[in-house]
Amino acid sequence: MLLGCIIVALAMAGCCFGFTRFNKMPIETTPLFTVAATVTLLYVCAYLGFLQVATYLMLAFGLGLLLFSPFYIRNREQLFAQYLTPAFCIWIILTAIFCYFAVHRGLYQWDDFDEWAPHAKAIFFKNGFPGVVHYGMNNDYPPGLGLYYYPFLLMMGLSDSAMKLAHCSLIMSPLLVLFCRSQWSQWQRTAALLVLTTLGLLFLYHTHLGFNMLLGPDDAIGLTLGAMLSYYYFYV
Repeated sequence: MLLGCIIVALAMAGCCFGFTRFNKMPIETTPLFTVAATVTLLYVCAYLGFLQVATYLMLAFGLGLLLFSPFYIRNREQLFAQYLTPAFCIWIILTAIFCYFAVHRGLYQWDDFDEWAPHAKAIFFKNGFPGVVHYGMNNDYPPGLGLYYYPFLLMMGLSDSAMKLAHCSLIMSPLLVLFCRSQWSQWQRTAALLVLTTLGLLFLYHTHLGFNMLLGPDDAIGLTLGAMLSYYYFYV
């Protein structure tokens, strides 16, 4: 399970590096873009009937981008200025911490048992969209969550922990957009603001994260919309 988690994490990191290098995107925007691109591509592949093969290819592509990063990152200064920025590094640490708490908390809300976990399970066993779903599943619910969980389940095995870990990374991805173009000369300020923002979402806005993680799209949709509006207002 741990090896599968590491493979998915490294593949996503490779995609983030690739988007920064070839699309000239700030590294802080790439986790959210990677999540969005993953769900979109897997949706198309599931519709065409080759979800499992496409997932393996996407993971291999992300790992390849990471392995070949020394060829497109010219020097140490560029590495820490454009790729391993303070916000990106601190975000990775925070995400790892909240993922640790999330995987040690089982499913405990009705929607998790009745809707989101069964959707992910059906997609995992069918390796695509299930033709006939369980009577308790609502066909009107979008399959985006189950598709995003799929690479994690494929590499880590079907478990509550894998779904919780995937969902935690999904919830954390929009947060980094607020800290674009951070610099190491101000890493203390960046770290303090990032931690305070995360704690504010957790305790003031009751975002389901870490030890109170819930599956479901509500938090992810709200945070993604907020991140998009914030990026447009502050950086465009």
